[in-house]
Amino acid sequence: MTAGGREGPLARENFNVTSPRSSQVRPAAAGKHHALTPGRERATLLTLAAVQFTHILDFMIMMPLGAQLMEVFQISPAQFTQLVASYGFAAAISGLAGGFVLDRFDRKRSLVVLYAGFGLATLACALAPTHHTLILARLAAGAFGGLAASMVTAMVGTPTAGTF
Repeated sequence: MTAGGREGPLARENFNVTSPRSSQVRPAAAGKHHALTPGRERATLLTLAAVQFTHILDFMIMMPLGAQLMEVFQISPAQFTQLVASYGFAAAISGLAGGFVLDRFDRKRSLVVLYAGFGLATLACALAPTHHTLILARLAAGAFGGLAASMVTAMVGTPTAGTF
C-alpha cells in the first residue's frame, strides 16, 4: 500500500507513527536504530543539553579570570582578548566546517570522541604554563567544543525519532 498512491520511499510501510496519541508520521529509523522510550529520550536530551552547557561554560569561564590570568602570565588586555577570542573563532570555524564532514560518521561515537577531546583540551588549558600554550589549548578546546556543539545540534534536529 502506498501513501497518496505513490510507490517508493514515501510508501506507508516506510513510516512509523511516533506515539499512539500522535498523528504525526515520521520516516522509519534506518538500519539498526530503534525508537527511544520517553524516559530514554528525556535522558538523551538532558545529556545533550549538558554537553552544550559545558561547551558554553568553557567559553565563558575566561571572563571572570581576566585579572588573574593577566597577572600570572604577565599579559596585556589585548593578549587576554586573544585568549578569549581564540576559543570562539576555533569553535565557529570547526563547527561550520566539521558539520559537513561529521555527518558521515556515527553520531553517538563521534560525540563521545569529540567530548573526550574537548575534556583533554580543557585539561590542557588548566595545565598551560605559558600564554602561548594556553592559546593553543584554547584553540583545541574551541575546535572540539564547536564540533561537539555541531553534533549535538544535528542529533537534536534529527527528523527521525530515535536515531541517536
